[in-house]
Amino acid sequence: MYLLGRERCFLARLRRLVCFFCGLLLLLWLLQAVWAHRRPLYTCPEPPTDLAAMLDGGPLPDAASDLVTAETGLSPLAVRQLLVEGRTGDILACQVAFHTPTDSECHGLLPLGVTCEERTGSPAVLAPLEPGDLLVTFSTHTLGWRHGHAALVTDSGTVLEAAMPGTASGTASLDSWRSYPTLLVLRVRDAAPEQREAAVAAALRELQEVPYGFFSGLWGEKSPEPPLSSVQCAYLPWYAWARQGFDLDSDGGRLVTVADLAASPLLELVQVRGMDPALFSGRWAEK
Repeated sequence: MYLLGRERCFLARLRRLVCFFCGLLLLLWLLQAVWAHRRPLYTCPEPPTDLAAMLDGGPLPDAASDLVTAETGLSPLAVRQLLVEGRTGDILACQVAFHTPTDSECHGLLPLGVTCEERTGSPAVLAPLEPGDLLVTFSTHTLGWRHGHAALVTDSGTVLEAAMPGTASGTASLDSWRSYPTLLVLRVRDAAPEQREAAVAAALRELQEVPYGFFSGLWGEKSPEPPLSSVQCAYLPWYAWARQGFDLDSDGGRLVTVADLAASPLLELVQVRGMDPALFSGRWAEK
């Protein structure tokens, strides 16, 4: 009888444990599959305008430039550069993408899907980039929190990034960024060409093969002398530019986040994808 009672007690505890883990998995699924996706990706609600004829007419007046930006997510500067390079087709491709609902899939990055990233089968056309530009996405989320991801552009085809826990920072192909359904291309406002080159050169020298750490800069000096003990995705481009005298952390806190970079008044917007361009009024690159 005593043994039977102990067995029943054990089974009751086992059932409670199973119910706990099932509830935990259900909560995880709700956070990642429902809460993280509660807001749809932006699709331009207005019918597309015939931009082809407008783009063949030489320099764009301000009103036309604003219209192209609203329909493509490309800044006036990016539109002018693409026109100079004879890439009118890329501008029109951005317009099509802006008016077409984006299908994306979530892929787990960490065990049990604690952290996921979204990818789309329609790679983005990117605006002309400069060394030192920042790439930002909010298509990465953990437990429903869209913390995002960031990288530093080192040349026309390469970025420097701290990808994820358990890895070290390093260079990666720019192509990996084309498939994020949300994307911001940001440029440091008023930085001289030599400062852009210096930021990239120092980053390649000091910020490669550094272990990933969630709390980089949180303790001790925020911008210590190299070598660094750890780095996370938003801290990496912040540190590269902080060494050049540009503090891109918009709230000035100890922890640099992707949202801090996206909101920085020192950064102007070159391109947006998957988000409403009206959110960035007054921040478009126009020079």
